[in-house]
Amino acid sequence: MLTELKGSRTLRDIFLLDATRYGTRHWRGRLAQQWAIRYELSGGDLVATWFDCCDSDTLALIGSAQNQGELALLAAFRQVAEVLETKKKIRQAVLYVAGPGLVSFVILSAMLAAVPLFTVPQVFAAFGDLPEDYLGVFSRGLLLFADYLSRFGVWLWLGAIVALGMIRFSFTRLTGAVRNALENVQPWRGYRTYQGFRVFALLCALLRAQTGTQRLSTSLSAIQPGANQWLSWRLHELRQRLRDGEPAHSAFSHGVLSRSESWYFGDITAAQGLEEAFAATALHLQEQLLQSLSRYGQILKWCLLVGSVFALLGLGLWHFVAIDELRSGLLLFHSS
Repeated sequence: MLTELKGSRTLRDIFLLDATRYGTRHWRGRLAQQWAIRYELSGGDLVATWFDCCDSDTLALIGSAQNQGELALLAAFRQVAEVLETKKKIRQAVLYVAGPGLVSFVILSAMLAAVPLFTVPQVFAAFGDLPEDYLGVFSRGLLLFADYLSRFGVWLWLGAIVALGMIRFSFTRLTGAVRNALENVQPWRGYRTYQGFRVFALLCALLRAQTGTQRLSTSLSAIQPGANQWLSWRLHELRQRLRDGEPAHSAFSHGVLSRSESWYFGDITAAQGLEEAFAATALHLQEQLLQSLSRYGQILKWCLLVGSVFALLGLGLWHFVAIDELRSGLLLFHSS
């Protein structure tokens, strides 16, 4: 809107217009009203207006661009919009995978919980007077499996949740040699690609919003405060390489890029310069990220669904065979 209106309206005007259009009953109207009040109280400072709505590196980008003027601010808005749109696509892709997978996991967990709590007690109660010597291989195994689930099922379920939580925790916290090895496989490789896209997109916008010879150093300093533990570790390595005199395109080729991505970044840097290389590589990483999410998401989703279906069918077949063994054992017991 700011681009198309060509300066005829300010951000304050847009906030007030949205607040009037949507009103206090709509979340957008309430949000626009709050932003308009903050915008006026801060004297038009966007960092103060959006201090609790954006992460710190995005705020640093917007603040730096606002100091450079309207054109730089509009470019920063476009860059932030692209990053947020990519995050939205990633979130949708994850939900697309996690939804069916979560449903199948819950159904399978409920069926496994029913084995020691309902199905096995009911089956063996129907053949209650059958001595243990007349049990078959499958019926004995089913009884042992139910006993194992009754003792350790809750701990296995909690262990799976803890394992998923540790994987999620490792994305932002795990560093060192172990992390370097893990980044060769998914999902850590995908997280590195996402952070690479985010860093390169923000650096591109920051470089375009700044002037002077120390633009790269200033841009890295703007990103550093809001970085998580993993990104801080990578940025520290990067700044150390730059201080050691390593060329910028070579320094950026370590830590946040794979081998093929670093070659791409180096080629664009040699041909068009560092600023254009950041923009082109950010776009390249975005495409790679969305493609890998789609590919691996489909694989993971179907593995979860097919695995759960086969597990349920196998569990039902196991009960069927065990009941047939118990029936045969009961006939043999009464005939003897």
